[in-house]
Amino acid sequence: MKHRYEAPKAARVAGLAVAAILALGAQKAGAATVVNEGGGPYDITTDTLFTGLVEDPDGGAGSYIVDFTSSRDPLPATAAASLTEGVLDTFDDLTMEWQDGSGTALASTPVFDPVTRLETTFASPNLAQSLAFTWTGSATDQGFDFEVSPVPLPAGIWLMLGALGGLLGLRHRRRAAADA
Repeated sequence: MKHRYEAPKAARVAGLAVAAILALGAQKAGAATVVNEGGGPYDITTDTLFTGLVEDPDGGAGSYIVDFTSSRDPLPATAAASLTEGVLDTFDDLTMEWQDGSGTALASTPVFDPVTRLETTFASPNLAQSLAFTWTGSATDQGFDFEVSPVPLPAGIWLMLGALGGLLGLRHRRRAAADA
């Protein structure tokens, strides 16, 4: 009977802790900025997680715009609108759009689902962009929140390497089990 090597429990726990720190540290967000009205420009590299709130529209058509800048070129970014099902139904033709400095659409999507994502890249000549929400009609006293964050490319590399390491570990473990 072959004996399968198994790392001591402390070593396994330490390995898992290191992997968790790498994965969570890569996605660490700074203090969130909360706005109740459009404004800015906010440096998207400083506020690594930007949270906004569209609050109490007066009914009818409307828009909400927040301006962002980036000191890094290029910098991919993602906007995510988070709406509950009930709030989603109170807006007609709700859209989310990244715009350049002149108001020209760079990327646009209708908001049909409770969580809708829209990506852009802050790159020359569009280091200043605006996130705009528009709607053709709404119920009064309803609102929704949204988040904007840069996509951390180095974090993606660490996560990918961690996943590959995990797959190699599973492969080694399966081979060892098959040999036993």
